[in-house]
Amino acid sequence: MGYYRPRPTEVKNCKHCAISFETNHKRAIYCGESCRVLAYNLRHGLSGHDQEPKAKRAAGKLEFSLHNTATIAAGVLVADATKAGLNALFDVQPTNQTILNEIKALRQENQALRTKLTLVTAKVDRVAGFVGDAKHGIAALDPSAHAAIVGSEQRHKLLFPSSSPNAGH
Repeated sequence: MGYYRPRPTEVKNCKHCAISFETNHKRAIYCGESCRVLAYNLRHGLSGHDQEPKAKRAAGKLEFSLHNTATIAAGVLVADATKAGLNALFDVQPTNQTILNEIKALRQENQALRTKLTLVTAKVDRVAGFVGDAKHGIAALDPSAHAAIVGSEQRHKLLFPSSSPNAGH
């Protein structure tokens, strides 16, 4: 039985494009399938493919024109806009300063509501005092009205034991 022993990785230069590549195969001479096919076409005089090696294509075919520069700049702008949009879309966590500002606004609104509540309570107490004074004035003028007022106050105390008509006094 044969014993399989893996070969160590070695660095070779491609016979077609001269770019270095790593391989475990001792007979590998091309960096990839495209270089192997291009080398075959070159050896056999076949056309239809760009026969220049990758290294020459990469260095020699780059043209600096206004159109190419504008295309690259537009691509960069689109990429930046997309990145900013995605960051805004997925960055839903508010900052600590935003939360603190919201808490401060809520506290100010709460204080304003408390002030309004105090003013309304004072007005209600004044109105209740006026009603009480009016009841007593009517009761003093008409003895039959006095009995009706006292009866209504007693019924109110029975129906609403926690509040009394003269709570402010």
